[in-house]
Amino acid sequence: MSLATMTSKGQLTIPVEFRTAEHMTTGTKVEFFRLPGGGLGMIPQVRSIGDLFGCLPQPSRTTSDEQASDTVASALLADDDRIRAGR
Repeated sequence: MSLATMTSKGQLTIPVEFRTAEHMTTGTKVEFFRLPGGGLGMIPQVRSIGDLFGCLPQPSRTTSDEQASDTVASALLADDDRIRAGR
């Protein structure tokens, strides 16, 4: 367990083992929240949305855009024929 003391300006120094483990550096923002059973929790905001770019695999393309357009067009024509035949 680590202990930190608040200064008169409301500042706390996060112990080095936590800063290191959470990859916190100068300028890291920290979000504080209340825990359900009482007390406080914190989450360092060490990643930006830009850091997430490319982390998901690219979807595989089994058909080209042109093939997809042709498939949709054929389905619409078939639906039009079905509607006309129902009159």
